[in-house]
Amino acid sequence: MQKILAMATATVFTSVGTASAEWVKATSDNDAISYYVDAASIKKASGSLSASILTNNVYTPASKNASAVGLILVNCESRTVRNQRVTIYTQQMGRGDVVETKELDQTIKIGANSGERSNQNEKSLEAIFNFICR
Repeated sequence: MQKILAMATATVFTSVGTASAEWVKATSDNDAISYYVDAASIKKASGSLSASILTNNVYTPASKNASAVGLILVNCESRTVRNQRVTIYTQQMGRGDVVETKELDQTIKIGANSGERSNQNEKSLEAIFNFICR
């Protein structure tokens, strides 16, 4: 019951935040995926910066995951990004029905796979990191 309540609370919080967010495009992945940061959401949190990010996927009417809004913690000094929560929406820009909300605990080291091994997702995450830590 507590888990359902926590997910419902997270969904309401994220939905309200999405409607009032002022998304600034941080980067795009070959025009297939665009990444945005809500600059007004960047706040200090326990030696890190918390921020809301939005990922817009290529839109197709049959898509059930057209966009996702996430909450991340960024540590500019240690160059890490910790994913905390993501809510997936049926429409772009965090609109439409909520498909799923997940609580996450995933930490990614920026630049750990630099060079030829670096893929587009890592480059996009680094652009988001640089936007937040500027």
